[in-house]
Amino acid sequence: MKKDCVSVIVPVYNGEKHLARCIESVLNQTYRNIELILVDNMSSDRSPEICAEYAGKDERVVVGRQERRWVSAARNRGLELCSGEYCCFIDQDDEYKPDMLETLYRMMQQEDVDLASCNYTKVRENGELKKDHRLVSGDYRTPDDSATLSYILDVILEVKTGFLVWNKMFRTELIQTYHITFEERLRIGEDLGFLINYACYARRTAATDEVLYLWYQYSTSASEFERSGSICLNDFTYALEHIYENIEGNGASGNKTAAVQKYYYIVFMKMMDYQYRKAVNEAAIPAHKDIVEKDFYYKHLKQAAFHPSALKKFLGADMGALLWKRAVYHLLKSRK
Repeated sequence: MKKDCVSVIVPVYNGEKHLARCIESVLNQTYRNIELILVDNMSSDRSPEICAEYAGKDERVVVGRQERRWVSAARNRGLELCSGEYCCFIDQDDEYKPDMLETLYRMMQQEDVDLASCNYTKVRENGELKKDHRLVSGDYRTPDDSATLSYILDVILEVKTGFLVWNKMFRTELIQTYHITFEERLRIGEDLGFLINYACYARRTAATDEVLYLWYQYSTSASEFERSGSICLNDFTYALEHIYENIEGNGASGNKTAAVQKYYYIVFMKMMDYQYRKAVNEAAIPAHKDIVEKDFYYKHLKQAAFHPSALKKFLGADMGALLWKRAVYHLLKSRK
């Protein structure tokens, strides 16, 4: 592993229109000790040639290739190729501001910081700024499993530092030690699963309110055309399974996941509630029935239904009562 090096992973698929702009924004960072990993996902346009051109003129560029799959598989391939002490992600049509990596790197240099976050802004197709996301800045310490559970519920799932991986810097050793990966069945929602898994083992998180990432919005993006269907509920259930499997695989003994594992049904209910409220229309619910009937889903609905006091303790009286009622309703409906 290269000390002080930041590996930046870019999944690439038919991105010839915007890819060069993305690559230039990474290579022209004020922080120069970087490794840019371009993972081509069997593109049919000029994307492979663009990747090769940059690799030929800048030794910091590494090119990988894989069979056509979802973005999670491309990111996992990038993690396999990653050799930097730290790693970041960027989508092929987005941009870093020039000092993003330097700012996050300086934050990571503080004692025990394992995750650094920044704010971002949305940009329209014509380049006009659409929305500036003012995420919460701060210093969050998670020295034990109870603090870790609170961080997941009160910071990540309250969207205080964002559900996204591309406005953050991670410690590569932590990812490798705890076998943290993206769930490859997912088409959307893969960021949140990865982020919660990582948060289970991080000791301290630092967040700045500086806007350092430019998120370009296009009408054909997955976040625009898949957000209203059952695909969203299904994928978030897969993400929840993936998180739980990782915690079980690493074992609660000796690390900081005991409380998360014990009260995982609360994480489950809050994460699914976010999707029910924001991402799903009425027509999507019937198509979700096959997922609702799965043993994993049923198990956590049952635990939530049997522990109303824990829901209220961690989520507050109103939210706890709402999600308890929802758990009972879906528990009864799921096994009819």
